[in-house]
Amino acid sequence: MKNILIIGYGITGQSFRRFFSDSEIRIFIYDDNKPEVSVSKTFDFSKIDLALLSAGIPKDHELLKKLHELKIRIISDLDLFFELKDKKTKTIGVTGTNGKSTTTALITKVLQSNGFRAIACGNFGIPLMDVVDKDTDFFVIELSSYELESNDKYKLDYGCLLNITPDHISHHGTFEKYKDEKMKILTNSEKAVLVQMTDATKSIEAKLFKFVDVVRDKDFKDDLEEELGNRKIYYWDEKILKLRGKGEDKVVFDASKLKYLSFNTNKENIAAVFAVTSNFGIDDSDVCPVIENFKNLPHRQEIVYDKVGIKIVNDSKATNLDATLKSLENFDGNVHLILGGLSKGDDFSRLNSFGGKIKKIYTYGKDGFDIASSIKGIDVDVFDTLEDVIKSVKLEKGDVLLLAPACASFDQFKSFEDRGEQFKSLVNKYLIKFR
Repeated sequence: MKNILIIGYGITGQSFRRFFSDSEIRIFIYDDNKPEVSVSKTFDFSKIDLALLSAGIPKDHELLKKLHELKIRIISDLDLFFELKDKKTKTIGVTGTNGKSTTTALITKVLQSNGFRAIACGNFGIPLMDVVDKDTDFFVIELSSYELESNDKYKLDYGCLLNITPDHISHHGTFEKYKDEKMKILTNSEKAVLVQMTDATKSIEAKLFKFVDVVRDKDFKDDLEEELGNRKIYYWDEKILKLRGKGEDKVVFDASKLKYLSFNTNKENIAAVFAVTSNFGIDDSDVCPVIENFKNLPHRQEIVYDKVGIKIVNDSKATNLDATLKSLENFDGNVHLILGGLSKGDDFSRLNSFGGKIKKIYTYGKDGFDIASSIKGIDVDVFDTLEDVIKSVKLEKGDVLLLAPACASFDQFKSFEDRGEQFKSLVNKYLIKFR
């Protein structure tokens, strides 16, 4: 009988256990934060045959060092998934600092609407080991930097890198290391699309340009455009997505037809969907209606209230400042902005240039005071909790209340989803029911 060690007993770790529950394998668990289920540090790890690694475990964790010394194989869920999945099933991977879940959902919906069987999984919320044995045409896998960090043996049929801005620096150590993990998706894919061109990605794109589709600014020019090869170059001309050609450029999508999605927040995501799905024989005209009618995922520009000239928006998924700035682009002014939680080291003074758009800022949580101290020229109030914020809010006709915290949620909530749900409950309790 083999002995398997599951390292980390969160969503991924529990999916490992479910996957092997019916086999004749003895399962052990190690989790620093769950002593009630974990073996102790004095456990005899030499009897372990295979270690299954959850994403987010630091590379320098003492247990990983011990297992390496014992020459015990350590494998992540992504690498194990690629070893076990049906080789005929296509895989599409999506990563980026912002927009991963929406893009994953859009690609999956487009595939399903065009007669393919497709499953959205990974960081999207459905663990890979829960779907690895499913009979499907496509797995559309959302990949965080944590998952990319602990995997190197997978090969995606198509990879998508949406954008890279500072995030998760406390885990990766530096922004450079974070960028390196994100860009792995380009080299670990048969073909890929790079949506946001930055100095960080320019050198790797130059090496891979023959199979990397790109999305550009309208007036962007570089030496790589001289040779299109087999790749596609998309760009936005105002709200029109176009595909560059050797002759006339092709109109792909008119974003003025969007019914629910915000253009400013989703233009990178939309372009990526066209780039990805065009590689699997889907015509642009069959993609357009799916995107036009797609509704926001929960906690992403989610309209909580929109009556009597007052709008309340839940964008709890805005967990870094770049996401918050994108969220602000959707409003003309009179924004009451709620920030707070666990800061990721962003420079909140960048908000000072939005004084004409932001009417007031409310900060709360562990780093609320530090965030407030960075703000100049905008009215700011500091509170202990999100509930204290909502109790104090006074809205007038024409105002927007926007929860776009630019921070992680774990100081006061279980997740960004929990934060968003509690925000909606508090809004209903203290604001909406009196209107």
